[in-house]
Amino acid sequence: AGGCGAGMTTPAAVPRRLAEHVVLVSIDGLRPELYRDERWPAPVLQELASEGAIALAARSVLPALTYPAHATMVTGCLPARHGVVH
Repeated sequence: AGGCGAGMTTPAAVPRRLAEHVVLVSIDGLRPELYRDERWPAPVLQELASEGAIALAARSVLPALTYPAHATMVTGCLPARHGVVH
């Protein structure tokens, strides 16, 4: 019942054709405004976001460290729970 992602909501699934390949882009410490706000000059990230899928409620860690950040995003747990701290 009380897992790390408990209480999180997900949007309704939108039917799409299955992709032949999947590319996951994760940039440590990137603020969502840099690809969600058209006033920022990030056309490639904005196109990737509009043509693909984005996580609206991803959790990460501060300071931004790749391995703990990815473990947090994948599990929904903070480092104190998943154990990846460095």
